Amino acid sequence: EPGLPFASVDALRPWQGRLLVGGLFGLCGDVPADGLATWDGSRWESFSGLPLEKVVGLAVGGSNIFAVGRADNPITATLADLAWFDGVKWAVMGQGLGSDRGLAASLAAAADGVIAGGNFSLTSSTFPKVARWDGENWQHVGDDLATVSSYVQVTTVAARGDHLVAGGSFTLVATQQFNRIASWNGFAWEPLGTGLPGAASVVQIRGREVLAAVDKAGVLVWNGRQWASLGLCPNVYVRAMVVDGTDVYVGGAHPTPAGGLGAGVVLKWDGVGWTSLGDGGDGPVLALGKIGTKLYVGGGFRQLNGLPMARIAYFDGQSWAAVGEGVEGTASSVKTLTMSPLGELFAGGSFTHSGGLPLTNVAVWTQGTWQPLGSGTSYAGVTTLAWWRGGLHVAGDFFRAGGKTACRFSIWHDP
Repeated sequence: EPGLPFASVDALRPWQGRLLVGGLFGLCGDVPADGLATWDGSRWESFSGLPLEKVVGLAVGGSNIFAVGRADNPITATLADLAWFDGVKWAVMGQGLGSDRGLAASLAAAADGVIAGGNFSLTSSTFPKVARWDGENWQHVGDDLATVSSYVQVTTVAARGDHLVAGGSFTLVATQQFNRIASWNGFAWEPLGTGLPGAASVVQIRGREVLAAVDKAGVLVWNGRQWASLGLCPNVYVRAMVVDGTDVYVGGAHPTPAGGLGAGVVLKWDGVGWTSLGDGGDGPVLALGKIGTKLYVGGGFRQLNGLPMARIAYFDGQSWAAVGEGVEGTASSVKTLTMSPLGELFAGGSFTHSGGLPLTNVAVWTQGTWQPLGSGTSYAGVTTLAWWRGGLHVAGDFFRAGGKTACRFSIWHDP
């Protein structure tokens, strides 16, 4: 039968005795069809009013069709990331974090929602760098953080109460000069002095101070009036930071000659100087989290301080130890860690198992074992986690979570 010329088919699903076909195409045989059609065994039938340029995932329930899509051309972006067909018409659902071009690099729990920083589209024409999830919808946070170039990213966000800070490679907000870091006052973005000498890899808030890590410049502190150095981290590119009172813990890696991330390292600032916690690892440290006296460390290492540690370990103040059997998989790494109020440790990244137990990109350490969160996420994995209002908020490069359609953002609640 006539097929789908010059097309891609990305999703198939049975629906009311017919086959739903989703993807990027304009014709099914001789029938015009923009990204979605049905096949009844003898003929094609199309839909009208689909608010997506390309369908990459489908779910059905009765007469309802749920479609997730993304733009084939990242310049035009999507009109909606999630759409719902009720048997009669299409409607836009609460949007995920869409576009072929970007994703959320960082999440932070604030008093009034979950803050996402990255490079993603919420409408057909904008690429905001910071957005707030209020439990039902995504909303822009102020003007776009931009540069004169078309592609720029917020790499890190931090929130404490109503205090929000974003860092990255941006240099403009509207027409005002900002150098790679900005503070949100509830109504507009404000610069922090003259800004940073390079892109911020991590920001944290300590009281009214802001701490920012910059490659080749170490950790810098904003005290409300000026920037000061917290002492140069010796030849380390920082990728994670935890603040605990006057102590500051950072994790990262020594740079390779090509500028990449080499051997991992964990350092502690005690108010006077930096101390190395152990002998480092054979891969970069990408995530830190602290529960009580234990500092948890995740990354791309398989050894830490000379001991086998599969992507995750902890330091108790005296020595290093493995966290169970850790997590593994092809090119695996732990990229993000967060904790629940009950002291559960959640890990996200790119991994497939712990020992013989399947774990797909996100897991929880509870009662001495790693446990999966449902079926996990699809595709490249999880980049950032945040706990807010009794749920684990998950963002990354995925289009399914727990077996359901989810465009780069999903929420886990205990069953």
